[in-house]
Amino acid sequence: MVWHRSRLTTHRPVRVTRPAFMGDTSMKESNERITAFSDASNPWSKQYWHLTSQARIILLDRAEADRLARAAGHKDWLSARVKNAR
Repeated sequence: MVWHRSRLTTHRPVRVTRPAFMGDTSMKESNERITAFSDASNPWSKQYWHLTSQARIILLDRAEADRLARAAGHKDWLSARVKNAR
């Protein structure tokens, strides 16, 4: 409630959805795009080591992150280090 001049007014609640820059893409479509990117270049491999891509994949699908890390020669995604990558 907000006092405005001499009367009490109430504001309607604001519904927050998602940022406008994200457009109409759903989380599933976003996940498919990241998975497609990671198939082309594994962010856990020595050649394509990329921490931002690793974080995105971990947040979306930890099983996929483990699979990619193991494919690059690591025990799992959590213990992956660039010096141990193949």
